[in-house]
Amino acid sequence: MRNFFIFGLPRSRTAWLANLFNTEKVKCYHLASVAGDIKKLFGKSKKEYVGMSEPNPHFYPAAKEAFPEAPIVVIQRGAVESFEAYAEKFSRQIDQELFNFFMQEQEWLDKIKEDSNAITFGYEDLDVEAIWQHLVPEVPFDKERADYLEEFNVQTMIQTDDDLKGYLGRIQ
Repeated sequence: MRNFFIFGLPRSRTAWLANLFNTEKVKCYHLASVAGDIKKLFGKSKKEYVGMSEPNPHFYPAAKEAFPEAPIVVIQRGAVESFEAYAEKFSRQIDQELFNFFMQEQEWLDKIKEDSNAITFGYEDLDVEAIWQHLVPEVPFDKERADYLEEFNVQTMIQTDDDLKGYLGRIQ
């Protein structure tokens, strides 16, 4: 089993990328950080490649410790832009604590970019084929599927603690 990681801020297409990276030979978890032990979680899959597309960059040290040689992609969307998109999507008021969280997560992304296994792509100009080649180079890229998925607005359905518990029950 070979592993990979995608990191971005919330509202930076991590759910969409997780969808793209679930194929016959590839398993990609979204929000794997909430499951705790990713070695155990990843070990459950029989796929050739297992990874995660994670909107919580502060999980990077645990991911790096578990799989130090795994290739990494960073999706760069500005913290303020991500925060505003999140607040709009979830009808949240502008809240200093949440804003500070986004700023801290941006600091984590900046650290991840320094990793020798990482490459960075801008949110607005994702080159999904280049991302694919970096993370799962031995699996043929399905351009037709990627183009088809571009038509979808993939969103996480985890908005409450009960949603999170249900998700954890399905992946563990």
